[in-house]
Amino acid sequence: MAKIITKKKAKSSRRCNWRQARKIILDPAKKEQLPTAKVSQNSVKKAPKTSIIQSRKQTIKPQESSQIVAIYNSEDDCIKLRELLMLGKLKEADQKTAQIILKLTNREKQGCLYQEHLADLPCHQLKIINQIWYEASNGYFGFSVQKKLYQDLGGKHYYDPKIWCAFGEKVGWRKNDNWLSYTDLNFNLWAPQGHLPMLGMQFWGLRGWLTLLINRLNSCQI
Repeated sequence: MAKIITKKKAKSSRRCNWRQARKIILDPAKKEQLPTAKVSQNSVKKAPKTSIIQSRKQTIKPQESSQIVAIYNSEDDCIKLRELLMLGKLKEADQKTAQIILKLTNREKQGCLYQEHLADLPCHQLKIINQIWYEASNGYFGFSVQKKLYQDLGGKHYYDPKIWCAFGEKVGWRKNDNWLSYTDLNFNLWAPQGHLPMLGMQFWGLRGWLTLLINRLNSCQI
């Protein structure tokens, strides 16, 4: 007779795996040293192999290891983003992602994006941001993951309210026919696939923003 694993035992096992992952990540003898000097666009840094989600079964074929470089000459924002993800600080990582995108589009003062600003997102940096999320979550989070889920539901290059709502239900942004507020999102390891990054509805300034972002992802071959 097959052994029955209770939900409580399964959750306990996941926590053990997560604690073990944190020990590996935070071990001073093993922790990767972050560069203090400025990084040129041609320099690269491989992402650590340890994933923040050890207990998740990878459902999407891994992409090639990313080349993580600093987006700005004065700040290693992408390196900080990766560090936050490896420490399991998902909300802070989501907010850091929003900050990076606003800097890239020169919209820091406004704090939001509209349709015309998505075309200003540089492909190179957008690929890096997506790859950091993808690799740190073992293929569970990232814009490319959201794109695949959206298209699997029948999503096209134009906005479809029914598919947008179905996608919201799929990734956990929508519940009981209502969109969740940013503070009610699931910033932990048990969030649905594609739940992050989200960055907040107010950040995007328009409904169905993922459709427009997907168009940019396609043009950037992400």
